[in-house]
Amino acid sequence: MTRDRTPQWLRIEVPLPPRGEGYRLVDLLHRRGARSVTEAEGRVVAHLPLEGADPLDLLAEVRAALHAGTSIAPDALRWHLASEPPAEGWGPDFRVSPRLVITGTPPSGAGRIRILPSHAFGTPGHPTTRRCLVELDTLVSAGDRIVDVGAGSGILSLVAARLGAARVDAIESDPVGCRATRENAAANHLTERIRLHPVHADPAFLDTLAAEDPPVDGAVANLPPDALHPLLPALARLPRPGGWLLLSGVPRADLPALRKALASLPLVEIRSEVDDGWWSGVSIPTDAEADPPASRDRTPPGSSDRTSASAPRTPGRRRR
Repeated sequence: MTRDRTPQWLRIEVPLPPRGEGYRLVDLLHRRGARSVTEAEGRVVAHLPLEGADPLDLLAEVRAALHAGTSIAPDALRWHLASEPPAEGWGPDFRVSPRLVITGTPPSGAGRIRILPSHAFGTPGHPTTRRCLVELDTLVSAGDRIVDVGAGSGILSLVAARLGAARVDAIESDPVGCRATRENAAANHLTERIRLHPVHADPAFLDTLAAEDPPVDGAVANLPPDALHPLLPALARLPRPGGWLLLSGVPRADLPALRKALASLPLVEIRSEVDDGWWSGVSIPTDAEADPPASRDRTPPGSSDRTSASAPRTPGRRRR
């Protein structure tokens, strides 16, 4: 059989960014679909799947993002097209916990979630996704109803379903993300548990989900600050008393503004982490403060340069 040599990947290289800009560079590459962002010989190398896109349009988008988000000169970018996926595949398997692994290779099944290649955001290569994966492993209980706001590749919805959630409402407005969520749900035999909502998440829609039965046990939103802030009041209304809210996607520099916004909401933060410059935190409704979700080992696998910003932890009950 003749192998298809049509270019499927845009390979780019840029110089190592100045100190303090690394997390921004990795984030902007991942948010444009990059896979296997690595360092080689003093340069950052990333592969972006084309998926039918014009490579020059994608290249222009990356250059514009570099100019807006880093001090790297756009003309310092090197690129070429490739017909083969990155030699390292989708990166090494990511072990969330002893019972759960994220992989890019078959098979899927008990204890494994397979993420297919796509342009949608959501792989363990990004600190915010990694942190959410680790938190979900401690938060989700069998039979739960979970809401995933900004599903991207569907990775967090898939993990919630694999951990026993009976229903996951996955909200994603980007057609690329919707397709990735559907394909990944099918590849992992979780289609029946994941209900995809191909709509823009706004407060009215979140309130509609909150009013449905059964009540929402937990909600996760891994979003950039400009998308997260307008949704905070509605996100706080999603979980039932005794439920939880997992927020992520906030750079360290934006944390003061987020904490100020959260202070006015009926939530109490029970723990948080800053992983490689990105904040994630778990909160509960104030009327459930006496019985927060349980906490296991908080060390995120594969993390680096992690600092902790944890609130005092109260032992909670598991419903497993």
